[in-house]
Amino acid sequence: MVTYMSATSPAGPDLQVQHSMFTATVTMADEGADGDALLLRAMLESFGARVNYFPVGRPSQLADILAGRVGAGAEYLLICAHGDEQGILIPELSEELYAGEPFRDILTPAHVRSLGRLSGETVVCGACGSGTAEMADALLGAGAGAYVAPTEPE
Repeated sequence: MVTYMSATSPAGPDLQVQHSMFTATVTMADEGADGDALLLRAMLESFGARVNYFPVGRPSQLADILAGRVGAGAEYLLICAHGDEQGILIPELSEELYAGEPFRDILTPAHVRSLGRLSGETVVCGACGSGTAEMADALLGAGAGAYVAPTEPE
């Protein structure tokens, strides 16, 4: 809830108007590298957004979000992770933990094409270098309504 005060209001400077600035639902996938996602979550919630927060430590957890098995129905999908020109980086696991995982350390556009089942969400990814045309095409082809991500590698 945000409170606005206006000295130009007909009721005078003491009038306070309260309303929510942002009423969207957000699914947040956080690979947890630097804690920025928790700050972003708190900020979005203070503006009135409903944030469904999902920590990501394994490739299958991100795959479940992209496939709509977890966090489905949100208007926005925020991916808080590191990345490079190859794709979105996932924390490295010990070798025995990769059994049954849909991919290893990097979510590539090819993985998105095979795993993604989005339903019109606007996908915002903070991973450096993840704003490639290939990743955008893969996410839009998987059902994203829009894709926003940085093109710079760092």
